Amino acid sequence: METSVPPAPAGLKAPKLYPVNTTGIEISWTAPAELNGPPPVYHVERTDVSFSDAQGQVVRGRRFTGTGYFRFPGSMLPVDTDFTGLQLSFRTRAEDGLILCALSPGEQEEYVALQMRSGRPYFLFDPQPVRSVQSPGRIHCVPRGGRSCWEENGKLLSTKKAAHVSVEFIGRFDLATLGQGPQNDGGRRYNDNQWHRLIATRKQAVGTIIVDDQYSGSASATSGSTIIGQNTGVYFGGLPENFTVHRHDSGPARLVRQGFAGCVKDVLVQRASSPVAVWEPLDWDSALEEHETYGGWEGCPADSEHGAYFLGHGFLRLEPAVFAGGDDFEISFEFKTDQLNALLLFAYDSSGEDYMLAELQGGILSWVLRWGEQSAELAVWVGLSYCDGGWNSATLLKRGALSGAGLNEALEEQRSRRGGPLTISSPLYLGGVPAGLQHPALLRHSLLHGFGGCIRAVRLAARGPVVNLAAASRGAVRVNLDGCLSADTSVNCRGNDSILVYAGRESSTLDLTLQPFTGLNKTVHVRPGSGRSPDIRGSGEVTAKAACTVPFISTLLKVLRKAGSADARGPNIASASLWAPVSDGDEAKRQLQCKCSSSAVIASLPDPKLSSFQRLPQCAGFVTRAN
Repeated sequence: METSVPPAPAGLKAPKLYPVNTTGIEISWTAPAELNGPPPVYHVERTDVSFSDAQGQVVRGRRFTGTGYFRFPGSMLPVDTDFTGLQLSFRTRAEDGLILCALSPGEQEEYVALQMRSGRPYFLFDPQPVRSVQSPGRIHCVPRGGRSCWEENGKLLSTKKAAHVSVEFIGRFDLATLGQGPQNDGGRRYNDNQWHRLIATRKQAVGTIIVDDQYSGSASATSGSTIIGQNTGVYFGGLPENFTVHRHDSGPARLVRQGFAGCVKDVLVQRASSPVAVWEPLDWDSALEEHETYGGWEGCPADSEHGAYFLGHGFLRLEPAVFAGGDDFEISFEFKTDQLNALLLFAYDSSGEDYMLAELQGGILSWVLRWGEQSAELAVWVGLSYCDGGWNSATLLKRGALSGAGLNEALEEQRSRRGGPLTISSPLYLGGVPAGLQHPALLRHSLLHGFGGCIRAVRLAARGPVVNLAAASRGAVRVNLDGCLSADTSVNCRGNDSILVYAGRESSTLDLTLQPFTGLNKTVHVRPGSGRSPDIRGSGEVTAKAACTVPFISTLLKVLRKAGSADARGPNIASASLWAPVSDGDEAKRQLQCKCSSSAVIASLPDPKLSSFQRLPQCAGFVTRAN
């Protein structure tokens, strides 16, 4: 007799961290919103994080990794006004990135945006359009949204919406395409990883942008209106993965979908324009939603290298159009890690049995492929040379019936009976796969250990161009696209073992066994006795110094929720973040210092006069799993 399996617990939320002392934290979580039986049993586990380093320098600023965003109330920008003003300093290596965006409801006829495109800043806006209709009578128009115009007798004359009106209604300009104003920057690019000050203002239909107090320009919108009304929320750093942009702008007016990867600081918002301009600092705590964000006290790395930094227990999902397989292809990339075992890449045919998988396993680079009835399995023995924290070069190829894999100087080849195309229709996953992804190849060949470390210089064709991972990404979990930390690792070829911290039915526990300045992964398993659901992952950060009297803690909690995304096998992502010092009080929050011996280690950045401080350790990761 067949019996049905009860559904897995649902409605799990991210756990939270609270400081106790220099070697202890409190972890708390809420019960699943929907249980499938008796109260669950929770298991809390701890693992290490790759490249955790307490010595790296950090500068003041708010860090954005290209995958996260803040959503603020629509009132963050004054609405139903004829002015808009933003000031900020930014630093980035990325050519493209959406810094700020606010769109009106419905067809999004009105919007304000600040973005990087091709290494240059753009300030975009679209006031409320007013349609003019020829009629012998008096015309009444509803400007907000451009919805309709009618005569005095009430006869409807037009319902054409502003989104269908010429893009000429949009005020759009950067330092290269301005119709008016000085253009004296020589077409320079500003993605040089140096700080640049930007001021973007709109007064009625005239917009102005100023960079570094010397390069400026202005232009006028031609919509015949000066008011920008309500919006659905102000997004800072990017847009949600499933956010739909209804506008059909082109050229410089088109919004970039790539999130901002870099650092910002000193963000000011104009609150009034007359009789004098009034500017206020952006209140980051007023955000209604945070996704894959860093706390303001954490700062931005002073030094980093090109590449994507994988914190472990995550993945980077590249859009399917990036790689479709074929009979002849070559994939190459560079990586560095301190892990002995790690999944490097995986892709498959969603309507067939073709797949490819690359993984590091106990000193071996494994490269497994299947196309049609043919398959190849290669194992390149390289010893422990790849997990010492240094950069490695990997090559994975298929040329007809020949398959090959190489790591640094080692190379293995295998010839199958015949060639043929390897069909790939799924996204290309780097560094891991979503917890809900089920595929026979993963069960048969993979240890399913997420990659921890850095990946750069990815090429999907022999002598092909380097893939812009930030631009090609269509989802990421625990991956920072703003660069790799340059610090050396103190641990080589570590395992993925975890330490059990707690098992029981309570919803909180203490971990008093931490080492000062230790980066950690935490795993909270929910075991109700039956049913399964995808992992719910998160991250947090604990910092402390043994000789200091004031410890600090930060949490960056990231949660995966089940299904509902375009990739039905992958989860949606939600996140929350919290920074909390042990000490309370406004004075402690303004500037907290941990004095050790004769030196002072500045551990927070609320004071704008501070330029740098000792970098806090890397994030601890939380994984909440409902079984």
